[in-house]
Amino acid sequence: MTTQKQREQNRERQQRFRDRQKLSREEADYANKINTEELALRVKAGKCFLGEISPGEDAATIADALQVAREMARALNIVDVEAGESLIQFERRVWDGWIRRDAPFLNRDKQTLVKGWGGDYFVEHCGGFDKCWSPLPGSDAAIASLPELPPIPEIV
Repeated sequence: MTTQKQREQNRERQQRFRDRQKLSREEADYANKINTEELALRVKAGKCFLGEISPGEDAATIADALQVAREMARALNIVDVEAGESLIQFERRVWDGWIRRDAPFLNRDKQTLVKGWGGDYFVEHCGGFDKCWSPLPGSDAAIASLPELPPIPEIV
C-alpha cells in the first residue's frame, strides 16, 4: 500500500471516529435535555416515584423512606408494615405491588396515583428491585413502632 493510500485510510478512519464521538455527545445532550424537561414536569405536577420524598429527590433517612413507602402502600391498597418486618422487606412488598399496578407516580400532596412510566421499564431497563433499589443503611432492622399516617387530604 502506498503512503498516500495509507494516509487517506487513516483520515477516513479518524473521521469515522470523530463522527461516532459527535453522535455520542449529541445523544447524551439529548438524553440530558429530555431528563431535565421530564423532571421539571414531574416537579410541577408533584409526581414522585416510589422512594422519593419529592420529584427527583430520594429519601435519605429511614424515617423518610418509611413514610413514603407507607404512603405509596396506602395509595396502592397494600397492607401497612407488619409486625417484625424491616423497611427493606416492606419496600420490596410495596415495590411488587407498585410494579403490578404498572408503576404509577404518587402525588404526595394529594395522596393520589398518576399514570407512570410503566412497570416494564423498571423491570427490564433497571433490572428490578434487587438491581435498582439502593437500601439505606439500617433498613434491614425490624421496624419498632409506627406513627399514624396523616389522613388523606380531600381533593376539591
